Amino acid sequence: MLTKTSLSAIRALLVLGGDLDADALSPRAIAAQLGESPSYMAKVTNMLSRAGLLRTQRGAGGGVRLALPPSRITLLAIVEACQGS
Repeated sequence: MLTKTSLSAIRALLVLGGDLDADALSPRAIAAQLGESPSYMAKVTNMLSRAGLLRTQRGAGGGVRLALPPSRITLLAIVEACQGS
C-alpha cells in the first residue's frame, strides 16, 4: 500500500518530469501546483534527494530537479525512498 508521502513524491516527480528544460523548482512551487503544504513538500523532496532521485540547487533560482532521466526512475525507487525497503 502506498502512503501519502509516496503518492506526494510520485506527483512531485511528475511535475518535475513534465518539463525537463525548465529551471529548478522550489518545493514551495511544487506544493502550490499540487495543493500540498510547502513544509510537507520540502520533507518529501528532501527524502527524494537523499535517495539520489533529485538534485538540489542552492541560491537564487535554486530548487530541485531530476537527478536521473525519467526513464530510469522506477516506482520501486520512489517507494523505497519514502517508505523504506
